Amino acid sequence: MKKFLDMPVEFLDHVFSHYGIKHLSPSSINTYIMDPCLWCQRYLLDVPTDPSPAMFRGSTVDNAVGLYFGSHPSGRPRSITQIQQDALKSFDHFKEDKIFKKTWVEEDHNDKWKKEKDLIARYIKTAIDFYADFDSKPSDYQGEVFYEMKSLPIPIYGKYDLAYEKDGILRDMKTVSRKTSENAFSINRQLALYGTVTGLNPIADYILVNKSSASVTSVECNNVEESLAELERGAMAIARFLSLSDDKNDLLSLHFPNYDDFKWSEFRNDKGIRSLWRK
Repeated sequence: MKKFLDMPVEFLDHVFSHYGIKHLSPSSINTYIMDPCLWCQRYLLDVPTDPSPAMFRGSTVDNAVGLYFGSHPSGRPRSITQIQQDALKSFDHFKEDKIFKKTWVEEDHNDKWKKEKDLIARYIKTAIDFYADFDSKPSDYQGEVFYEMKSLPIPIYGKYDLAYEKDGILRDMKTVSRKTSENAFSINRQLALYGTVTGLNPIADYILVNKSSASVTSVECNNVEESLAELERGAMAIARFLSLSDDKNDLLSLHFPNYDDFKWSEFRNDKGIRSLWRK
């Protein structure tokens, strides 16, 4: 039998085309590494995971920093107060959006939502104050990167937050509720992609806000080569998995979800979703 790694790229091109996958990303690869079933549900079955308040908090802070420095495509520089007000309105709009309505029905979700909203203005000010204190302004915001592998027919695509080309630095924002002193493996894989493509030193900025404190901790990715190799192996693991069959039900039969895991909490009582894993 021919070794998988010797399979022609043309064959893998057919594999990805068959399943409608045009690119991979650090997020999709990390999801496969973390939970193959969750990857199948998102990328084979096209069943999205409802965004959490914490997830939306992160994108809100990203947008706020971009707007303040005038690098966000949706507007010119404005004051911190104006940006905070717009962010709170955006939070409310997101909650009322009918697409995500079911996410906030339960009282527990509403409580989490309120906690995040109460802190969002401080997150924004903490982040903007941190970046405004630099001597340089960002040269790019939300830049796109494409990484090509010889053995993979589709690119690995990503978007970083802030680039400082004069300083040789790339920064990615992470909003957190607990102090962080080191990058998770998944974060290093993401940073390694950005750093390799841009040639800049990738850094994760952890923006911490809670009731008692607000701070930013910066952590470099010191093992870019090793982390990029992990990302590549994860990408090839996805390719190998998809190549096993052109029938998604066959692929689903190779795994079964761990419904005890919190990541599956929203699907535990969904009979439609659970039936997909019983075929």
